[in-house]
Amino acid sequence: MSKTTIPMNPESINALYDAIGALVFATAMQLPPAQRRAFSQQLARLAQSKNESGSILAGTCLLDFARAAEFAAETE
Repeated sequence: MSKTTIPMNPESINALYDAIGALVFATAMQLPPAQRRAFSQQLARLAQSKNESGSILAGTCLLDFARAAEFAAETE
């Protein structure tokens, strides 16, 4: 298997961000409904903690991922 490198540019960073959001959604969908909501809430708490510590970008990312998990919690 050959080594693949991803260029660090806005397009590839956005693609990685979207892929992580999709992974969060897929992971949440594997959980029972009550655990989906708990997963989403935990991500939201992590986002708040990051924001409060000054890591605004990380907090924003985690909040978006919490929304993906919340969407999974509302599915089915």
